[in-house]
Amino acid sequence: MAASYGTWRELGDQWADTVEETIDGIFSYAAYGASGYDIAAIATDYRTVINTALPADVHLAGNQFVGPNQKADENTRQNISAIVEQVDLVDVIARHWRQHPGQN
Repeated sequence: MAASYGTWRELGDQWADTVEETIDGIFSYAAYGASGYDIAAIATDYRTVINTALPADVHLAGNQFVGPNQKADENTRQNISAIVEQVDLVDVIARHWRQHPGQN
């Protein structure tokens, strides 16, 4: 049975409850906003990249990081945070760029 190791807010992004809120936050600063991007595809890809980087028995499910142990120790939680920090969200976003109408 899997146990929660912490939430996205606790281990991924202290300013957002979900991956999607993190992505929305990035686009709130962009000149064109999210126009030209498939947000759902970005979120799916970002989750996939994160899950691939995490240890095999730990994964992001919804807004929870889950693993096999009843409780994650602080070292495990810090490792999860460090792994998430190393995933380049901007690179994931760039893979999903669809040219904005009227832009060269």
